Amino acid sequence: MHRLCNECGAVLEERDTRCPRCGTHRSEIAG
Repeated sequence: MHRLCNECGAVLEERDTRCPRCGTHRSEIAG
């Protein structure tokens, strides 16, 4: 499973709570 950043659309690791690209904490699990 991965997370998708709600701000820039970057793919994050499931355990990431902060986007490494834009720094937001707004992300959700990609179903």
